[in-house]
Amino acid sequence: MGLVQQANAELDVDEPVAAHPTLNNVDFGLQIGVEEILGDVDPDVSLEFLKKADAHAGKPPPTRVPRESLVSTHNSYVEQQQQSEQQNAPRMVKKVVLALSYPPSVKPVSDLSPMRLDELLVENHHEDRYLVLKTIAPPYMGAGTITIVEDEHGNTDKLVLYNQGSSTILQAVPEGSVILLKEPYYKFSGDDDFMLCVDHPSDAILLRHGPDDSLIPDGFKQTSQSEVAAEWKNAGDRAFISKNLPLAAANYSRALDLSSEDDTAFRVDVLLKRASINITVKRFDDALSDSLASRRGGPTDWKAYFVAGKAAYELTEFQASKQYFEAALEQKPEAVNIQKEYERCLARLEEERGHYDLAAMTVNVTPKNISIDRASFLSRTEVRDSPHHGRGLFATQDIKAGEMIFEIG
Repeated sequence: MGLVQQANAELDVDEPVAAHPTLNNVDFGLQIGVEEILGDVDPDVSLEFLKKADAHAGKPPPTRVPRESLVSTHNSYVEQQQQSEQQNAPRMVKKVVLALSYPPSVKPVSDLSPMRLDELLVENHHEDRYLVLKTIAPPYMGAGTITIVEDEHGNTDKLVLYNQGSSTILQAVPEGSVILLKEPYYKFSGDDDFMLCVDHPSDAILLRHGPDDSLIPDGFKQTSQSEVAAEWKNAGDRAFISKNLPLAAANYSRALDLSSEDDTAFRVDVLLKRASINITVKRFDDALSDSLASRRGGPTDWKAYFVAGKAAYELTEFQASKQYFEAALEQKPEAVNIQKEYERCLARLEEERGHYDLAAMTVNVTPKNISIDRASFLSRTEVRDSPHHGRGLFATQDIKAGEMIFEIG
């Protein structure tokens, strides 16, 4: 997507951009069919635009913007965005034109073969292929994350990543990152404007130096990179202080990769820090795993049990959460915050038995908050196959008139 700003923008605006993975199958002599597609994609996308996209479909782009121009133009928009944020001005973002839905890549990387940027064909999903790219510019944050990438052969192009959650470093991919794209999609974005587009989060993989070295080209490997675990831990601390939690978690992961299994104190510290970050970014399974891995059978294990209790709570594993909080309180009985979380967990366990304070639940629901912190009551019902009508919901016990059947928290 070209980062063309419009002069009359008082709100978030951007140039129209089309993405259509089925353009090869469109008969542009059938205008009604095309208009139906326009309705499905975006009413502002013109028939002329789709015709241009179709004219390029299945072919290499007619022109390629030089590396210097790509980076210079991109960086100018990044600088404008940073200045706008400092001045609290309206933020210019790209307008997204959605393609018709297509499935994510489900093949393992081992079943794909590598390709180069100069092999990309317009409006094409490159099945059975993958790209390994390095970002050579800071990210431009809009509806998606836009950056400039190069391959190991020196070819460059634009890349946009959509739908990356706040828990992943790819949401604001730093300059110098190495990314693998599975079965990449290359789209027409306007006259002489083409770019790689990743709509499915799982189609983009951040490669880590060390664990993923077999996939990283030699030219992308950081030969001068520190191999000292403590330095990576410090880098994680700095990222945490700057509130870049995905980067902090990535740095802590590298510190653990490089640390000795015998350095117990170091590993416990890093595991707990990463577990706390995972709680914040809602990666509760990872938080539970990290916190339990940090236990060493000593008096400071209460920290691990406390984080494990919070993670299990968010996973609605309330009985396990209760046990973790009890283990934490056994070592730290005076901790008010642990006691508070423990009591909250006990309330959820009561609700799992069908004991609800319905009046309090009603008070907690407002026009701005329709989610309430409650457990589900499901013990009187189960889902199972029926003899003649597929699957259904069945009672597991006699239920009297007026009794609660089930409740979803």
